Amino acid sequence: MENTLKAGDKVAYKRFNGSYENGIVKSLAGQDAVFVVYYCSGEWESYQNYTAVRTNTDRLVKGWRN
Repeated sequence: MENTLKAGDKVAYKRFNGSYENGIVKSLAGQDAVFVVYYCSGEWESYQNYTAVRTNTDRLVKGWRN
């Protein structure tokens, strides 16, 4: 995926087993990565207050998955 993501975008990380982990982009981390909040106790409106994980954009898809 091109780095067309911005803070606040909902994304899903595609795990190697094919399942997804939903998150929200907190900030950009260069041309091929972003910082994503995956765990925030369901308080997605306050995602900025949680720790983010640097994630390569090639493992992300836009939008949340079930």
